[in-house]
Amino acid sequence: MSDHTPTPWIASNQYLYAGNPERSLPIASGQHDWATDRGGASHEEAVANAAFIVKACNSHDALVKALEEIGYIDDFLDANTAKRMLGI
Repeated sequence: MSDHTPTPWIASNQYLYAGNPERSLPIASGQHDWATDRGGASHEEAVANAAFIVKACNSHDALVKALEEIGYIDDFLDANTAKRMLGI
């Protein structure tokens, strides 16, 4: 498995991206609202979901560090299981 795109991720009203805005994922773009075109969420819900994804991605490293600092990974999970669960 390759490394994930470096953080921070950013969400605008229409795009979700990390690093280079030219490599963005559309939330809603011009003529197409990718969520509603596929019978999914409203545009407002798609924007809220993108904001939630950004918050989760940008918090990942700090969460892993906090779990390591309190000993959760060492005390309750073996290292390989914890890393697999956390995607690291």
